[in-house]
Amino acid sequence: MGRDNLKTLPDELLANDQRMALASDNKPLKILSTDEELMRFVEKMQKFYDRTTQEHVNYMRARDYEGSVEERTWYNIARQLKRNNVLQDLQV
Repeated sequence: MGRDNLKTLPDELLANDQRMALASDNKPLKILSTDEELMRFVEKMQKFYDRTTQEHVNYMRARDYEGSVEERTWYNIARQLKRNNVLQDLQV
């Protein structure tokens, strides 16, 4: 919604819009930026899906890289960690 239209909103909706704006300012999206954070994500996925990252890479290849957002994210993070020499033995 454009800020120009805020003048025509009822007070309750305007207050709600302001609360949402403040909440998004105070809680930024979590971005995985370090190798340690990326590895924690990979370990979480391994536990959740009950397969190793290598098994997951093979699984994604067999499915022509189709999968849920989490599955594709896991695959792409694994490739990034391979490039960063963290998952050196991974075959991608």
